[in-house]
Amino acid sequence: IANIGLIFGASVLLGKVRPGTVKTQINARMLLAVTLLFTTLSLLHVDFKLQALLLLGASLTTMVYQFILGIRGRKQEDREDLAASQGIVLRPGQIFLYLVLLCIAIALVWIGGGQVAKTIETISLVFGISTSFLGLTLTGIATSLPELLTALTASFKRQNKVVIGTVLGSNLFNLTLFPALVFGTIGSWYISPLMATMLVTITLVFVGVLFRFPGKYIPRLYGAVLLSLYLLFIFVSAQLQATV
Repeated sequence: IANIGLIFGASVLLGKVRPGTVKTQINARMLLAVTLLFTTLSLLHVDFKLQALLLLGASLTTMVYQFILGIRGRKQEDREDLAASQGIVLRPGQIFLYLVLLCIAIALVWIGGGQVAKTIETISLVFGISTSFLGLTLTGIATSLPELLTALTASFKRQNKVVIGTVLGSNLFNLTLFPALVFGTIGSWYISPLMATMLVTITLVFVGVLFRFPGKYIPRLYGAVLLSLYLLFIFVSAQLQATV
């Protein structure tokens, strides 16, 4: 919800985002299917291990299909971009530097994730706020900050594929691979019908926008709508917290 409402909404509102015309819509369908799978399994209280297997299978399927789309794209919609970058040559030292920086970034994200978890637990104990509410709101924002910075930077530079790919890719993994790893090792949780409804609704709006504006810049109004839906989600979560 944060990825779509906050990150994509802010990118559209503050920058210029133009969806693709082929792969974007295919990936949007995949995201909608994955979202429905995740929420259905949870609402039906399917066994943890079976959920893990099904979601892992969905994750592997999407990754394989993404690889196939990437191969096809080299001869179709990505042909111009690849042709423009053929003259760029990186020295071995530059490649090594980028790999080192990537490893450092991953390590910092790992450390940051642990600190976020500890902080959320402390806030919950001190102020008597449920970890469910903090997880839905504060943790969602904190863990989405890398995607937010990436998407906003790409949006300002009009790198539309990065903006949309960040949101689509992140949500595909968040709803398949990551919960599969958790469900298969630690256990599970079940999403409430209200949260499932909000997740499916905002995903439908996101998918609808991508289909509504193929190859065109998305009007800023839609960014405002997505941000409003995210604020509504925060409000509803707060109301649920108040009734606990």
